[in-house]
Amino acid sequence: MAAGKLVFDLTECSFVDSTVVGLLSHLAAAYVKKHDHRPLLIYSSDKIRIIVETINGTFLFDLKPGHESGFSYEASSLEEIRAPEDADMDDLKENILLAHETLKKISAANAGEFSSVVDLLKKPPAL
Repeated sequence: MAAGKLVFDLTECSFVDSTVVGLLSHLAAAYVKKHDHRPLLIYSSDKIRIIVETINGTFLFDLKPGHESGFSYEASSLEEIRAPEDADMDDLKENILLAHETLKKISAANAGEFSSVVDLLKKPPAL
């Protein structure tokens, strides 16, 4: 990505789950570490703001409602991030694990909340 502000535009989302917030948090934490400022997360649904606040992710994101963000862009200036076309169930499991391990690291409350999910994902499959 070229130097600039990382923006997560979730204005067309009405809800996100812990996996999505965990993956966004992982990307945001890496971005903050490298650039020393937080990415912008634009939302239109208060459900998204509430889940980010609930997992204590407000220190990772500048949260703005879509109508107040003041953010505009040309479609040609965006870089879309897509999942690999050859992704399989193991890749999905790894991403879900990464998301929830990230959430555990954000706060002590999250560690208790997401430990069982992480433990379950780390178990080898039953034969």
